[in-house]
Parts: sequence; structure tokens; C-alpha cells
Amino acid sequence: MLEDKLPGFGKVQSQGKVFYTTPEAARAIQSHPYTIGYLPLNVALKSGLKVLRIDGQSPHEYVAQDTEYPFTVPFYLVYRENPAGAVRCFLDFLSGDKIKRRLQAEGVRPASW
Repeated sequence: MLEDKLPGFGKVQSQGKVFYTTPEAARAIQSHPYTIGYLPLNVALKSGLKVLRIDGQSPHEYVAQDTEYPFTVPFYLVYRENPAGAVRCFLDFLSGDKIKRRLQAEGVRPASW
């Protein structure tokens, strides 16, 4: 993905490592100079990491406005048809204004609601 968005990035000699949890990845990026990583915006901000601007676009602007940031990851919620009980309550909670504001404050931008 980086090679597509950042010309010349493919020429950088990489020594990659896979981390299986977000906190583990954040700690590794914090403790290794010149490391490039991919994290949720809220985790990067809370970890004090510098967030990359691409084509002059900041992910902060992407969350706050109707703009495009090249590195986004969709998050899908899947469930069976006609949910009931606790599942229905949870879906109703997720569609409420309070949670929408909280998610946006955490750096999450809804694709649609």
C-alpha cells in the first residue's frame, strides 16, 4: 500500500516485523527510531506518535471534515438477519448520537449511519 501512495518508498530496504496486537505495534514504533507503522488514529495519538500527512492531508482533517485520507481501514459489523435481544440492544446503542460523538472524538469516522 505504501508503495502505491508514496513514490520511491518501494526502494527503501525494509526489515519488517509482524505484531499481532495494536498495543504491541504501538510500543514497537515508539521504541525503534525511523520505524513506520500502521495504527488506528486514536492509538497513534494517545501513544504520542507522529501521524503522516499525505498530499497535504492529515487524518485529523479526514475525521473532522468530508475529506479523503489515503490510508483508511474499513471496520465492518456483521450480524444475522433480524437480530433480537442483546444483539438488537447493542445495534441500537451503536446507532445512537452519544456513541457517534464518542467514536468521532476517538478518531473514528463513520462511513455511513
